[in-house]
Amino acid sequence: MNRPAQFAKCMLLCVCTLVAVSPIVAEVGVIVRPDGTASSMIFHIIVDDPDPITVAWTPYHVGNPNFDLLNINGTVAGDHKPSLLMDSGPGYPIASWASAGSGGFDLVISRFDGAGWTAPATVADSADNELDPYLVVDPSDGSIHVLYWIHDAVPRVMHTFAPADLSSWSTPRLVSDPGVAACRPSAAFVDGVLHVAFEMHSSGFGNAPRQIAVAEYDGEGFSNEILATTQYAMNNWPEIHFEGQELWIDWIDAVDGMAWTRRLPSGSWDAIEVEHFDTIEERDFRIRGLIRRLALD
Repeated sequence: MNRPAQFAKCMLLCVCTLVAVSPIVAEVGVIVRPDGTASSMIFHIIVDDPDPITVAWTPYHVGNPNFDLLNINGTVAGDHKPSLLMDSGPGYPIASWASAGSGGFDLVISRFDGAGWTAPATVADSADNELDPYLVVDPSDGSIHVLYWIHDAVPRVMHTFAPADLSSWSTPRLVSDPGVAACRPSAAFVDGVLHVAFEMHSSGFGNAPRQIAVAEYDGEGFSNEILATTQYAMNNWPEIHFEGQELWIDWIDAVDGMAWTRRLPSGSWDAIEVEHFDTIEERDFRIRGLIRRLALD
């Protein structure tokens, strides 16, 4: 679809949310703005637990020339919600998600190239279900890294990466400990080194207690460290963050509490703190921001 050149000057990556009684739905796409400004923003999906949410792709702006929507048939297909990343090169968005098929879920990826979204390309295609991709870019070379987990008899966290042009993907590498159930990773580059946070279910998948773990890539493989044990038996969704010189991890630790810890200059981890909330919206849109301010203080 052709657009005036001035429209292409500004790409606003968005996940536009529509608040309803139930369920809460969203669409994913690029807003092409006519004012010539150059700003980008990511709006996260408002969702309730448990996951996966299969309504993350419901289109509301089909036919609107200012919206370039991605995967508009995703809700019907049963695709899971995407991970979104701004490319460090041209500054266009990249999206990865678990695409539903007759054999289960496979990871796919698409990027906005200035003219439209590229056809979804397979990142990981195995006989097992690959879920919850997390995208992160290596600031040193622009390579794109995907963390995800395989849902089989013993779930495990995996890692693969591609050069900035996404031309080829590395052989997937195991992140979590062999033989121990693990899932729902997030990642960050910390002083050039890839770090991954994830849930570890040492009592069996879905059971409590479980552990919040962080893995660090040493050039040959990942070494894992347990940060905390939680009794919360729902999805913990640990998120790792690195800003300035501060590294911290937060996770859902109770129905009304989010726990977090920050790495100290010595390399050890600070005492765990818990911030309380009343609603899921408060948790995702206020408490994580509060933790960020406390971690950077």
